[in-house]
Amino acid sequence: MVILYATEQYHPLQTGTATADYGLSQALAQAGHRVYVITSDVFNHAEVAMSLKRWGDKHTISSGNTIKQALELAPNLYVVEFHIYNEKWVWLGELENYIDFVKNFDCDVLINSSIATWNSDAIYPHLSTCKAKRKFLRNHVNINDIPPPPQTPSFWESFCTKFKRQQEPHPLVCLATQLKSYDKIFLLHANSPLYHYLNSQNDLNVEVLPNGVFAKDICPPKFLPPPLQHT
Repeated sequence: MVILYATEQYHPLQTGTATADYGLSQALAQAGHRVYVITSDVFNHAEVAMSLKRWGDKHTISSGNTIKQALELAPNLYVVEFHIYNEKWVWLGELENYIDFVKNFDCDVLINSSIATWNSDAIYPHLSTCKAKRKFLRNHVNINDIPPPPQTPSFWESFCTKFKRQQEPHPLVCLATQLKSYDKIFLLHANSPLYHYLNSQNDLNVEVLPNGVFAKDICPPKFLPPPLQHT
């Protein structure tokens, strides 16, 4: 399969999101799928933006009217960088090029990483017209406090302001509506208010895809016989 994997944070960053997305994309590539990872060439969650340096053989790739260089990190694993950054929670840079590239990229699967990131927010209105045969969301973000409106208005005001959405209708109603175009939504675990809220929406297909190790893969500890133990 050809997979387009869009994530705000990626290798060589060592954030949790970057590490988890790198691990999954690498595993998909090692399984024989051709994986193109779209990400930013900067990281600016701190006060100062940090430019990222990635190395690999360059291959010209085009989608729609956008031409980019794909860096080959490993066999079947490529990174396509866009210069996208935020200032005061407003995404700036090559957003239009990103939308054009994703909409017109002919692939088997589009995977978007997390809600409330530029790679997800910018493409919501265009998901239904993307050429990708299947569209998945892999969410890393958790919302611990999900009361019904109009409780804790300050929480919802900050939520709406941060993600540039109107306060009416309810932000989670907006989110659930936007997520309807995904064929499947993966959350990290089922023990969260966000999982229960999204799972209550009849037209959303929600499952769990943890970042950790499955219980079946955890082996019991090995005990060395006394002759092999250090004294």
